[in-house]
Amino acid sequence: MYQHYVDAFAYIAQKGYKIVGNPRANYVDGIWNQSDPEKWLTIVQIPVEQVQETKLNATNRLKLYCCPKCGEVAVTYGHASLTCCSSPLQPIPIKKAEQHEKPTISEVDGEQLLEFNNPMTKDFYIAAVVFDRYDRVEVVRLFPEQEASVHVPMLAGAKVFVVYRQQDSVWGVRL
Repeated sequence: MYQHYVDAFAYIAQKGYKIVGNPRANYVDGIWNQSDPEKWLTIVQIPVEQVQETKLNATNRLKLYCCPKCGEVAVTYGHASLTCCSSPLQPIPIKKAEQHEKPTISEVDGEQLLEFNNPMTKDFYIAAVVFDRYDRVEVVRLFPEQEASVHVPMLAGAKVFVVYRQQDSVWGVRL
């Protein structure tokens, strides 16, 4: 049942709702009246309400930062002032990924493998891949001259961002 709750919570957050009460499960059919586990039925109920659009945009918007000197990647929500290497950081502009920026995704040993078509040279590489889901943010750092691939757990409903560095410029894409 755990994964079903995780998927439901991800769907709720993705659709702009918030949970307003305790989730509950109603066991309709089970071992007491069905010998075949394929016929067991549990109904999960999660009380929700629509979140106002202005609240979603103002407070829940993920922002990515990358230090131009050391390449450190940071993630915030809402408004923040960050400094690194004695310099103030500005949020990275994020655009929708173009077809050539999208990775191939496969399942390996219960995890997702994302493989990018990027040369990963010192002049042009993927600095980080960021997974944003209702209950966690995961940042996977990449460095020049390593493989352009990332192994992550199956994160249903996650938004995926990629931070690129090309010499002195930095930008992000959302997959």
